[in-house]
Amino acid sequence: ITVDQFLSAGSDTKAISMALEKAGKTSSVVIKFANRTYNIDPSELLSGNKNIILFGVRSNMTLTGGPDTKLELKNGWTSKMILNNFILFGAANSVDNFGMNSLSIDFNGTQNDLKTPSGHNKNAALYLLKCSHITVQNVKVLNNPGQQSLSIGSTDKNGNFLATDIKINGCSFINNTDAFPGNKQNDHSSIYLVADKAIVTKNNFVSGDKISKVATAIEAHTSNSVFS
Repeated sequence: ITVDQFLSAGSDTKAISMALEKAGKTSSVVIKFANRTYNIDPSELLSGNKNIILFGVRSNMTLTGGPDTKLELKNGWTSKMILNNFILFGAANSVDNFGMNSLSIDFNGTQNDLKTPSGHNKNAALYLLKCSHITVQNVKVLNNPGQQSLSIGSTDKNGNFLATDIKINGCSFINNTDAFPGNKQNDHSSIYLVADKAIVTKNNFVSGDKISKVATAIEAHTSNSVFS
């Protein structure tokens, strides 16, 4: 399914939403993004609730783009909504066999810095709580003023992992959190991972012109895993 076949919906945001809806619950599906910039305005789909997932994903789905595919959030979108835990792509339910390849996601933090004093606004590009066989490759997250860029996995009340077999390879995380003067975020992990059997390799982290005082590249709560 190509996103651009739904451009008659009137905007990039609505076209992506319709492509994901079209995928429905069929077997394995690939959602293909064109090699261009997509302008994302969350207010077209959301009314400002907390714990927001803009684009829902599911099992047996791959999101893929090209070398110049970028999803860029519009200027000033944070001021219009209560964004305690904004998620670009994510799922509230269990997800198995999901991939994200060759996409750049620009949160446009210079225009969308977070003014709230709590300092814990997730703003994740991808959020999966209970999942398995997840591959994130050649994904770039830029200018994220929030707490996490990739947030994958958790544990149950007994401490058992809810995520397994996670691969994050060749991704880049650039100019996040306190790269933006005035941003109130006080905690950031570009990759936040709670899982068994994770392989995290060849990723690139750039904090901007100054050393970050609040950010870490990888926060890992894992077993049987490799970080390289």
